[in-house]
Amino acid sequence: ELLVWDKKKFWENPGVRITWIGLLINVGMAAGKLVGGIVFHSQALMADSVHAISDLVSDFLTLGTVGLANRGATETFPYGYGKIETVGSLAVSSILTMAGLSIGWASLVNIVGPIVPHTIIETLNAYHIHLLSSGHGHSHAHAADITNVNAAWIAGASIVAKEWIFRATSKVAKEQNSKVLLANAWHHRVDSLTSLVALVTITGGHFFGIQSLDAVGGLLVSGLVIKAGFNGIVLAVNELVDRSVPKKDPRYIEIDTKLKELLGKMLSNNNSKKPYSVKDLIILTSGPNIHAKVTLEAPIQRWDNVLDINEFEIVSHHLKNQLINDVDNLKNVNIEFVGEKPEPVEEEEQVKEPVDEEPEHTHSHDHAGHSHKH
Repeated sequence: ELLVWDKKKFWENPGVRITWIGLLINVGMAAGKLVGGIVFHSQALMADSVHAISDLVSDFLTLGTVGLANRGATETFPYGYGKIETVGSLAVSSILTMAGLSIGWASLVNIVGPIVPHTIIETLNAYHIHLLSSGHGHSHAHAADITNVNAAWIAGASIVAKEWIFRATSKVAKEQNSKVLLANAWHHRVDSLTSLVALVTITGGHFFGIQSLDAVGGLLVSGLVIKAGFNGIVLAVNELVDRSVPKKDPRYIEIDTKLKELLGKMLSNNNSKKPYSVKDLIILTSGPNIHAKVTLEAPIQRWDNVLDINEFEIVSHHLKNQLINDVDNLKNVNIEFVGEKPEPVEEEEQVKEPVDEEPEHTHSHDHAGHSHKH
């Protein structure tokens, strides 16, 4: 249902809206590059049009996961559907990485072609080591083609459109804390870079007769593509295996600071003259959602005061409500309590006290009917 045009969702959900806009731009770019490549005899534009079509797959994956991730928790999924977005992010990042590998291989073949014996390249290609045919990589023009310089206008328009949609998608991704939207945004950025390579290739070949710029530029772009895709894969996999958020992460710092602030101001049945302390804090992410597990240490009470279950329930309820209201995307807070242990130093002193006292020595001597005691 998320892939069907829904006017209400289009205006209410910024993530869905910007993804639909990006999808429509990709459709226009794919069609324009394909027609331009045929009319202007540009292999670079035709290859870039194939890349634009692959972007449509990324857009559909993003649409399908962003909407589902925003659904609330259910009895079956008590922590919500956030990790569906993580799976989508993994898929988008994988597509990005595969595209980078295809660009890099095709560019490398074109660069080393005059050096490496042709039979070796043909053997490697026969075993499908390349991901796409070396003649159909991203932004690769053949020296034999006579490209019309007007093809550069299409490549230039693609750069402007893709850079705009990259910035717009990145902004929404940061606002919604959406990894799949961020991955899709970088996909748009990569598209603008490949179009830049096509632009340099077309203009360079026309004005200077340097067709080899295509291969060198493609190899540079492939490095950027693979890096962006690999980083997205690492983030998605870490989230899927429930790796906790590092303590230096801004989200961890925000929750830890807010929690200690609430504990310092909280009024309760605690009469120890010191607040509850945070013994342990674990932050887990699930797509755009954040889950926190807190272990609080209850201080030793004075005058035989006892902190009962009602006290802990009141403290837990207060902290959960305040944290969820004040921290964006925080959906769940689990709180456990442990008692403060007395300091072991006092016990050592009590053990040493009887050792320091010298025992009284009493002995007697019996000498011929009389005794002496000391």
